[in-house]
Amino acid sequence: MPMPSSSPGGPLSSDRFFFSPCTTKSIMEEAKTEKSKAAAATTTTTRDSFYHESITMAMSSSDPYQDFRSSMEEMVAAHGLREWHSLQELLQCYLRLNEKKNHKVIVMAFVDLLMHLMDQQLAAASVRYRDP
Repeated sequence: MPMPSSSPGGPLSSDRFFFSPCTTKSIMEEAKTEKSKAAAATTTTTRDSFYHESITMAMSSSDPYQDFRSSMEEMVAAHGLREWHSLQELLQCYLRLNEKKNHKVIVMAFVDLLMHLMDQQLAAASVRYRDP
């Protein structure tokens, strides 16, 4: 059986995560006190917030690079992530949720996403400077 390629174009099995802002209906969640719910609502974003609020799913992919890239772009858009610490948190979450064999592809997709975000900022800045 041939070994799967670890390049962006090769097939890999990996875990993806999806963030659901909805509250859960689990018994454990309902058991929380109102005080802890209020404290959780006022807590600022931490390095582990994406990790703790996400759901992992095992997936097979013929193009994991594009899948990770698209997933990261969706997360950036959904949460309005633009600051470096938020983007780092997102990367850390992807790395924690996925096996080490997928880390190279995740980092490559993340760097591509950063380049895309920088291009968007430069394009927006050049439009502002051209229009008096």
